[in-house]
Amino acid sequence: MLSSDTLFPTMTAVVLGGTSLVGGKGGVTNTLVGAVIVAVLKNGLILIGMPPVIITGVQGLIIVIAVALSITRDKREVNK
Repeated sequence: MLSSDTLFPTMTAVVLGGTSLVGGKGGVTNTLVGAVIVAVLKNGLILIGMPPVIITGVQGLIIVIAVALSITRDKREVNK
């Protein structure tokens, strides 16, 4: 079971990797790429001295943007 400290970054990596939270296409490779991006971003924010609240906010913003992009992508596929 995932602890609460790892759940949010895990969700961020999965969504950033292109997997929809409600099901659909995705893959291990894409999730791995998302995890690397999240880890590098988090490490960079820690190195420049950002507080943990800002880091969590950035991860939340990434989730919102990724979900918005996946919704528009899904709409384009349905319209074709």
